[in-house]
Amino acid sequence: FRQVTLLGDNPSAQDVGEAAAQGDALSLRILEICGHYLGLGLSYLLDILNPECIVIGSIFMRCERFLRPAMERTLAAEALPHTHRVCRIVPAGLGEQVGDYAAIAVAHQGIQERV
Repeated sequence: FRQVTLLGDNPSAQDVGEAAAQGDALSLRILEICGHYLGLGLSYLLDILNPECIVIGSIFMRCERFLRPAMERTLAAEALPHTHRVCRIVPAGLGEQVGDYAAIAVAHQGIQERV
């Protein structure tokens, strides 16, 4: 028995996000699991570094509505309450252009090192 899914063979993260947006049960489950592990990793960062804000780009930015619920449940269960309460976790504000800006920053740094 194979579950009916919109995902084809070797789906990308983008494919999973797009299928989840269409209500694909397998894609939604994949993102729920990813949200759990994201929350687990973030709980370590919160407890060790105690940041006020964490900015996450890429998949989180595109799939926040699917990742955040499981991420928040895991953070509530795993992170120290105070660190979780004071830290805002937000999607990157640069959107899809974050890679462009990163490339420009690397090129600029390379130019400055040669001067």
